[in-house]
Amino acid sequence: MFGDYRALYLSWLLRKQAGEPDPKFKEPARPPDMKRLTGSQVALAEFLRIELSG
Repeated sequence: MFGDYRALYLSWLLRKQAGEPDPKFKEPARPPDMKRLTGSQVALAEFLRIELSG
């Protein structure tokens, strides 16, 4: 990973879609390259059915 937190952010988005995060916690900082996911990250998002819009 070497400082690439996009996969971790995808996991947070999955939890958010499921309604799991406690509302008292702030959204983590959005990684700077979320608009440019790697092929593996796109495949992970598709497999987990994570909505990437917005």
